[in-house]
Amino acid sequence: MIRETESTGQVQEDGVVTSVKSDLISLKLQRNRSKITNIISLKWQWSRLKIAVE
Repeated sequence: MIRETESTGQVQEDGVVTSVKSDLISLKLQRNRSKITNIISLKWQWSRLKIAVE
């Protein structure tokens, strides 16, 4: 469905907007997932280091 946005007056395709939004959401999720993975691996390395020092 094609509709005209009131603020800009541009004609947009709903499907395109939706796919762009879902791409952005999946990018955010990927970034968060990699941050969590990095934190977990850092904690794991830190605990190994502490064990090695003791």
